[in-house]
Amino acid sequence: MALSHGQPLNGQFYSLFNLPATRYQKAVLIALGEAMKQASPSGRQQKVAAGYVYFGQFVDHDITRLKRGSEPAGDAQLPIDQLIQVRTPAMDLDSIYGLGFADPTIPLNKDTGELLLGHAIADDGRLLAGADLPRVSADKRPLIGDDRNDENLIVAQMHLKFIKLHNRFVQHYRQLEPRSTPRHWYDNARQSMVRCYQEAVIYDFMPTLMDARVLHHLLLDKQPGLLNPIAAEEPRIPLEFSAAAYRFGHSMVRFRYTLNSGKAATLQEMFQMTGKGGMLGSPYLPASYLIDWDLFFPPADQTLPRFFNFALAIDPSVDVRLSETQDLHVNLAVLNLLRGNELGLPDGQSLVRHLFKQHAQLAERIGLRELTDLELNPAILRDENGQKLGIMDAVARTFPAHGLTHKTPLWYYLLAEADSVGQGVRMGPLGSLIIAEVLLSLCLQSHPSVLLETERETFTWLTRSGQFLDKAVYKIADLLRQ
Repeated sequence: MALSHGQPLNGQFYSLFNLPATRYQKAVLIALGEAMKQASPSGRQQKVAAGYVYFGQFVDHDITRLKRGSEPAGDAQLPIDQLIQVRTPAMDLDSIYGLGFADPTIPLNKDTGELLLGHAIADDGRLLAGADLPRVSADKRPLIGDDRNDENLIVAQMHLKFIKLHNRFVQHYRQLEPRSTPRHWYDNARQSMVRCYQEAVIYDFMPTLMDARVLHHLLLDKQPGLLNPIAAEEPRIPLEFSAAAYRFGHSMVRFRYTLNSGKAATLQEMFQMTGKGGMLGSPYLPASYLIDWDLFFPPADQTLPRFFNFALAIDPSVDVRLSETQDLHVNLAVLNLLRGNELGLPDGQSLVRHLFKQHAQLAERIGLRELTDLELNPAILRDENGQKLGIMDAVARTFPAHGLTHKTPLWYYLLAEADSVGQGVRMGPLGSLIIAEVLLSLCLQSHPSVLLETERETFTWLTRSGQFLDKAVYKIADLLRQ
């Protein structure tokens, strides 16, 4: 895509490894995706709070959005220079702020710098101010920087909390500098919120879900990795991250969640409780669906409430049941596999061998190894006789000698690595390396960047409840409890 002189870049996509694409027959990928959908979760004890899955989606919407054509996924490989990045990859919360103070699409109080909020409705018809996103009354369309943050109720309510946190920062700076301007209060609030958000990504989200050896190498030892970024580089998104590694959360999605003390809802209901979903005909979000975040992130005292929501394990079983307003026959596992084919991703084994060839010391330090056939063929299906059946064995019923355990689609490979090496709780070494390298790079190349600052802001009303080495750090839950 040609760029005129001085035209701002959004940070285009690129390949992290520049390896040849492994192209699969579409029918084989469909068979693999169908087997992944029919598989049952591994049955391991659930240890990761479900809120981390949806925070991961929130981060994804902040850093990447691929604009593509309308042809079916996987029908043809797309040239990398034709992939258009709609978001700014910097970790800057443009999904909330859009173009900033002057953005006419995001409602803002120009007298204070506070972002405007919407209403929920109680059972008795009372409107509850500040309980939902701001919306266009006619069609309930959200007035936010990225409409994908209104795709499901949990992410929409999380976006709302970040708007409220911005407003709390505005109030802080208005009290601190009462003679300043609304633009100044707004800008300072945005800078502070971005720093807190980055801190939670790096010191809470990543340690919870990434391999400890990878984080030790990159964060503690500060040793060279794959990217070795500098702050002056343009932030960009590798295809191996966006089309494979960072899609791990799809395997962790539950069918049903407890939203608050009086309400549980299916995933389909949570798609319905959005602007696009229509909110079951209600003019506002019903208050009975408001999220109690203590059910999605451990409370400060770590005492888990009854019906606390844990995520499913990370493994090759993926069955995300979409809302009734969408095609229920769409298989997310199939779509992800076809998308990887479309974008020309290499197979998992090729990446592992490449790392041992080009980055042998790094590969050894993080405990990288090639998965076995057995690890790539978890027996989490049942055949017609009720006997356990491996996912790859199920594919072989239609495509004998398919060879997928020798050249495994990258997304599937990384899920299997998380299942076998990460015990279903964390990503394995390869998946963690890709994700951690990219997130750290995007943070470093953002303005502001918490990685470049020697002194940290502190606020008496915003507590750091986490711990990383000898310093207190923000956890995601700290930012959602304001």
